Amino acid sequence: MAGHAGIVPLGRIPVGSDATVSSLTFSPDGRTLASGGGGGAVRMWDVANPGIPRQLGPSFTSSTGTVESVAFSPDAGVLASGGSDGETRLWNVANPAAPQSLGPALTGPAGAVSSVAFSSDGRTLGVGSADRSVWLFSLPATILTGHTARVDTVAFSPDGRMLASGSDDETLRLWGVASPDNPRPLGLPLTGPTGAIESVAFSPDSRTLAAGSFDGTVRLLDTADPAHPRWLGPPLPDTGGDVLTVAFSPDGRLLAVGDTAHSVQLWDVANPSSPHRVTPDASSPDAMTSRDDITSVAFSPDGQVLASGSYDRTVTFWDVTHPGHPRRLGATPWKFAGPYIRSVAFSPGGHLLADGIDDGTVQLWDVTHPAHPVRIGPALTGPAGAVSSVAFSQDGSTLAAGGSDGATWRWNVASPLHPHLDGVPLSGSGTAITSVAFGPDGHTLASGGYDNTIRLWNLSITDATRRICTAAGNALSPELWQQYVPLAYQPPCGTSAPYAPPAVPVPSGTAPPVPVPLAATPTGPRTIVVTWAPDAGPVAGYNIDNGCPAAPVLTCGGSDAALVRTTGRTTSAVFDVTPGSYSCFRVQAFSDAGDSHFSGYQCAQTPPLKVAATREWTDTGVNLAAGARLYIKAYGQVLISPAAVEGPAGDPTCTPIDAPMFCQGFL
Repeated sequence: MAGHAGIVPLGRIPVGSDATVSSLTFSPDGRTLASGGGGGAVRMWDVANPGIPRQLGPSFTSSTGTVESVAFSPDAGVLASGGSDGETRLWNVANPAAPQSLGPALTGPAGAVSSVAFSSDGRTLGVGSADRSVWLFSLPATILTGHTARVDTVAFSPDGRMLASGSDDETLRLWGVASPDNPRPLGLPLTGPTGAIESVAFSPDSRTLAAGSFDGTVRLLDTADPAHPRWLGPPLPDTGGDVLTVAFSPDGRLLAVGDTAHSVQLWDVANPSSPHRVTPDASSPDAMTSRDDITSVAFSPDGQVLASGSYDRTVTFWDVTHPGHPRRLGATPWKFAGPYIRSVAFSPGGHLLADGIDDGTVQLWDVTHPAHPVRIGPALTGPAGAVSSVAFSQDGSTLAAGGSDGATWRWNVASPLHPHLDGVPLSGSGTAITSVAFGPDGHTLASGGYDNTIRLWNLSITDATRRICTAAGNALSPELWQQYVPLAYQPPCGTSAPYAPPAVPVPSGTAPPVPVPLAATPTGPRTIVVTWAPDAGPVAGYNIDNGCPAAPVLTCGGSDAALVRTTGRTTSAVFDVTPGSYSCFRVQAFSDAGDSHFSGYQCAQTPPLKVAATREWTDTGVNLAAGARLYIKAYGQVLISPAAVEGPAGDPTCTPIDAPMFCQGFL
């Protein structure tokens, strides 16, 4: 290649005769290449050996048009793609051969997305658009990627420092969640099991983790040092079936294991380095068995009762006061007519049991006397598919459930006889949820699912209020509060300063000084006088406009709703306004050359008109006494009779508008 000494082609990647390539990006380690192009397709390539590239899995659709840009996050776990349809999508590419969507498309740009790029910390995504704008998106740190297959189970450590996750990729991962808003991986994935890790559970002291696998084994992990976990000896002996569920007793001395061999075993793990089985084998009449797979086990808070749910549509309660001789409570397992039982959980108080069922419902039971459980009301409904996992919050007031409809549902069960949905369902990518767990702080909820991710949800109203107030402050000023809220002023954000309209950026160029100070003074119900100090500079004139500097809408007359142009040394202007209106003004000083500066906004509110004498408001049948005020709030068209003395000079208080606009105000 003349003029390019040393540069030689390594090979050619054919993408198909009908596939144009619009964008390419390498992963940070250089081993993976992503391409975007025509037909909305994105393809992933293994280029560890650039001379022999190979496609990783089939292409996937990321746009209804052409994929114009692709970019990897710094940790290579997420791929962003931007399309000619104006949408940007995020993909979990921890397994580049099987990318999973991380949720709905990011929207905003009015034109094609021509470029996408991550910040160095991966927390911000820049999106360039053909609409001549750049959009910045804040990406939550609470979507944990790394697993290359679906996440089957999640569990918090009781001390709140760790989250464990097990996956179909046959790995176990630990995450540091001491600060749930900024989780981080703890070391590399832990390997050993040769099957999917279906269930994980921490001991009460957080020093041991049990992991049950579809290879029929249970392994114990020393987590005393979360940064350096280690397996404790060989796995527990094969139970004869694939392990679906594990749970520690409240004192940490017992581990319950449920499997596909239709049995539950109890293991003495007081010394986790030397565990031994304490329950008899399946051939014994004292064996803890069922007629189908054991899908879930849970100890009561006092450790004396174990509940086991099964695919045979039953929940069995076992007295495990003497672990070597467990005793079934009740003559037979408690059979619940309907589909499979997938998950069971005791409330922290021990008087309630919740079970997640294959038909998309959750049933509450009074288990004060576990030999005779009592159904509490009708089943909780909402999920559109099988409920795979249920969990109570630490105070027992909230019950969470995740299932195949891709949402995590919450109910307030503080009054079990009167449960009700607690907010809207939490949704992520829309793929099935396999596991949910509450953190010990009571307001952090983790969910794992088929999109290969773990999501952490902060349910604290206090934290949400703090985040909103940090971003918005007291956007409702005392004037706006008076106009829209018929109560004494209470700053929404406590001690935050009242909202002040932002000053308009000052243009560059030669211009007169900014006209200050500026004042807006009501001189009656229909007029506001705007005044400012005279300028010594080369002022050719002023523009004074009545604008709307900030949300919420309808707080003033609209941008340039009224404009006064003056010349020379004029230092005041009078505006005709609607009685009771809240209006904001700014002044622009300009020179003969057309250069100008703007002042900031000043706002004022005129007093509302009052009824001059006793009369009846015919449209509403209200008798008004002298001095009374009538508050009008209406949708659709609002007109006031020109003959009404309350009206501002025969004009409507609110400009006549058509539905679905909104109008309100005092007369």
